[in-house]
Amino acid sequence: MDILYEVKYIIAETKGVKMSQLMENTAFADDLGFDSIDMFELAMELEKKIDVNISVADMESIRTIGDAVKYLERQGVPNDSRDTEDIQPEGSFNLDDQDKYREILQKVMGHKDFGTRNPLDIGMELGYTQDEIFRALSIQGTEDSVQEQKEYFVLHNGYVVSVNLINRKVSLVKKLNENCEAKIKYGILVWNDSEDGFSLGVKSLFWENLNTGEKGEFTLPKDQEKQESPWLRIDKSIDRFFVLEDGILIKSNCDFYKVYYTGKVIKKKLDYFYSADVVAEKNHKIYVASRLRVWSMNSDLNNVEIICKYDSDENKTILALEKDGNDIFYHVFDESSLWHSYYRKYNTTGERVPEDPFLSGDFTDAVGYVSNPVEILSTKNYKAYSNAIYKRTSGKAVWGSSENISFIYQASAIYDKDIILGCVSRLWDKNQLGITLFDLSKRNTPVFLPLESEA
Repeated sequence: MDILYEVKYIIAETKGVKMSQLMENTAFADDLGFDSIDMFELAMELEKKIDVNISVADMESIRTIGDAVKYLERQGVPNDSRDTEDIQPEGSFNLDDQDKYREILQKVMGHKDFGTRNPLDIGMELGYTQDEIFRALSIQGTEDSVQEQKEYFVLHNGYVVSVNLINRKVSLVKKLNENCEAKIKYGILVWNDSEDGFSLGVKSLFWENLNTGEKGEFTLPKDQEKQESPWLRIDKSIDRFFVLEDGILIKSNCDFYKVYYTGKVIKKKLDYFYSADVVAEKNHKIYVASRLRVWSMNSDLNNVEIICKYDSDENKTILALEKDGNDIFYHVFDESSLWHSYYRKYNTTGERVPEDPFLSGDFTDAVGYVSNPVEILSTKNYKAYSNAIYKRTSGKAVWGSSENISFIYQASAIYDKDIILGCVSRLWDKNQLGITLFDLSKRNTPVFLPLESEA
C-alpha cells in the first residue's frame, strides 16, 4: 500500500482539495485550515479505508501529511510508497503522453466502482502499471489549476466557450447576442451592445475577466457624443475596440480612449489617425496598424510616434502586424514597381529586416489578399496568416493556401508548443459548434474539438 497516496487521496476526496496541491510538508491547520472536527473526520476515514485504530490523543500530534504517514507506519501499516512527487509531473507531458494518460484516466473514471474504490487499485485491475496510473491521475489533479492551459473563444452565434488544453474539452461559458461584436484576449471578454452587427450608434462596451469574474462597462461620455463638422453634426459612436492586457483601447472617430480594468479612463484626441485595424503590445507600448500607417504610443496614450506612413498614390500598403515572441514587425505589400510586386518586412524602428520565406520573392498578388492589415500569428516553428499555416524555415504551406476557402479567425497560439487554436470556417462543413486545434508538433492535420454541451 502506498500510504502517502492513500492519505492524499482521502483528503482530496473528503475535503475537495486537489491532490497536486498536497505535499508531505502540507500542514493540516496552517495550509488546509483543518480544525479538531476535520482531524477527527480524517481519522475516521483512515480507520475505515486502511483498517487501523487511531486514538484522538495521537491525532493531536499529527500536524502534517508527512506526520500522518509516519504515524501509520509506526502502527504497522505496510508501506510500498514511491516518491509520488517525482511520479506526478506538474503538467510536463508532451501531447503524445497526454493522449495516452487521458485514455487511461477515462477508463479508470468509467469503471463501475470509481468513487467507492481507490483508483490506483482500479487501474491496476485494468492492467495498467502504478506509474501509468499516477501519471494519468496527475492530469486530473492539475487540469483545473493551470490557467495558461485554458483558452477562450467567441463562436459565430455568440457562444463564449473555453478550451481546456489538458483534456481538450470545449465548454460553454456564456451566451451573448449573436449580432454583437465580441473579442477575447488574456482571458478577458469585451463586447458591445449592438443588436444588428454594425458599430454605428454603439456607445457602450462591457467586459468580463473570465478567470476572476471581475466585470465592468464603459459608455461614451454624453458631452462627447456629438462633434461639430464643417458639413454636418456627427453623432459619435465606438468605431473599433481592442483588448489589451491592462485595459481596452477604444476608437471613436479621432478620439482614442484607454479604459483600464480598474475603472480609470484616459482620452486622447489624435487627428489624422482615423483608422486602426490591428494592435499589438510590447514593453508598455501599443503598436497600431492601418492600411497606410503604423504608429506607436505609450500605454497611457502619450508619446505618439509615426513609424511608417504612405500616401494613397504610392502603391504601398500595410499587409500585416506581427508579434513574434518578444519582437514586433510590420509587413508591407509594395506594388510601386511597374512589373513586379514585393513584400517587405520592417521592425518597429522602421528598419528593413529579412522577409519570411512565405512572404518573399516576386508576386503579382498579395498572399491571401485582404483590404486591411491583419495579424500574423507566430509559434516557434510556424506562422499563420489568414487562410494558411506556413513552415517558418521553408515557407511551405502545411495547411491551406492563398486560394483556400477556409479561414482561421479569432486564433491564439502557444508559442513554444507549436499549437494554434481558433475558429475555422468551412473546414469540414460541420454543423456542430467547436474549436479547431492545430498541434503542429505532431501533425499538420487539424483536430476539431466539439462543444460538449450547451447546459
